[in-house]
Amino acid sequence: MSDLGVAVVIEDDDDMRNLLEAVLLQAGFEVHSASSGREGVEVVRDKQANIVTLDVGLPDIDGFEVLRRIRQFSHAYVMMLTGRTEEPDVLTALHAGADDYITKPFRPREVRARIAAMMRRPRHNPTGKEPTSAAPAHSTVADRREGVLQHNGLSLNSKSRTAELAGEALELTRSEFDLLHDLLCAAGAVREYDSLIGAH
Repeated sequence: MSDLGVAVVIEDDDDMRNLLEAVLLQAGFEVHSASSGREGVEVVRDKQANIVTLDVGLPDIDGFEVLRRIRQFSHAYVMMLTGRTEEPDVLTALHAGADDYITKPFRPREVRARIAAMMRRPRHNPTGKEPTSAAPAHSTVADRREGVLQHNGLSLNSKSRTAELAGEALELTRSEFDLLHDLLCAAGAVREYDSLIGAH
C-alpha cells in the first residue's frame, strides 16, 4: 500500500476511468477501479479504500445509491464526479455523505487539489474500516439548541439562514436553502425528488 493509501475509481466510461486512475496514481495512491455500482461497493469494501471517486450515472445503480451503501460500512473520503449540474443533485450527494462534488468536464489538477484538501480534513476513521454503531457515517448531527444542522462538513444555521461547507460560506438562494434544510432535517430518510421540488 502507498503512503497515501488506497483509492477506488467507480466510473463506467473507459476514458474517464483511465484518466482518474492516472491522476490518483500520480498523486501517490494505490488505485483500484470498477465500472459498475455494485462492483464498486465491493471493491471499496474489499480494498478498505481511503478515497473514492464516484460517478453518478452508472449502468446498474446510480451513484447516490452506491454512496449510501458505502456509507453503511466505510468512512472513506468520497468525491462525486458527474455531468449533472442541477442544485438538487449536489445537495442529494452531500446529504448522502459525499465529501465533495465536481462536475464534468474537469481539470485533472483541480481534482488533485480537491483530493489533497479532503485528505487534510480530520477524519475519525479514514481507513475504510467499518464504522461503529454509535456513530454511523451517514447520520446527520443536529445542534438544535442554536438552530444549527451539521452533516459531513456541511453546516446550516436556520436562524441566520447561512450555510458553510468545510468552513467556507455557500451562496444559496432562498429555495436552495429551504431545500437543503429539508434534506438535513430528514436525517438520512429517503425523500422523493418530486416531493422536494414540489415543496419549494
